[in-house]
Amino acid sequence: MPMDVPPAPQQQFKNEVYSVLLRWWEESDLDETDMAEALLQLVDEFCGEAVEFECEFEIDEDEEE
Repeated sequence: MPMDVPPAPQQQFKNEVYSVLLRWWEESDLDETDMAEALLQLVDEFCGEAVEFECEFEIDEDEEE
């Protein structure tokens, strides 16, 4: 089996989650950002811990682009 093809159960899971996301996107007032934020919170809850990120450089909030 090629490395880029997920195993059948994993692909079935992805298909089901995608279907639910698509239905909610079409039938609710949620946009992609709202759905992504909710999904990330759910994954954090399911996995039991939040993903922490430490920036390797300083971000100057006063700096204009």
